Amino acid sequence: MSTPRNVPHTALPASLALLALVLLPGCSDISRVFAPPPVPVAVVKHPPAPPPARPPAPAQSRPAPVPPAEPVVSQPLGTSAPPAAAGPDVVLTGMSQPALVRLLGQPAARSPTGQGERWTYRSGRCQVEVFIFPDVARGEPAVLDQRVTDDTPGPDAAQACLRRMRDDHAI
Repeated sequence: MSTPRNVPHTALPASLALLALVLLPGCSDISRVFAPPPVPVAVVKHPPAPPPARPPAPAQSRPAPVPPAEPVVSQPLGTSAPPAAAGPDVVLTGMSQPALVRLLGQPAARSPTGQGERWTYRSGRCQVEVFIFPDVARGEPAVLDQRVTDDTPGPDAAQACLRRMRDDHAI
């Protein structure tokens, strides 16, 4: 008969052999055995995508209508000219010197100011001072600012003066 002292010695090798058999298949098999069951995933079927929309056909482009030329009416001597017609604003800021000369003509006076010049234009009571400085981005002088002086009352006096200067040069 065996004594309790002998039992642990004989049971120990059998336990180790059983443990080795369980661990031999590898960790991946053991993780499958002890892992929770997978959660089913619902598969959603989407309806087929609609075909891409066709771009609209290009519109027939028509040339812009040309306004009829206004007749030239001469004023008798000694009468004042009609007020300048409102039109698009005359913008001088950023304009190059050649473009300024094309628009307003040669100035009545030129004077140096620092690294730039001040050009002065006059027409009746209207005076425009244009400040031209080197424009580093373009590599040429350009209009940096302007000052318009006119005795004509009204909120649009400066633009009326600039239009008058432009129109006087165009004649």
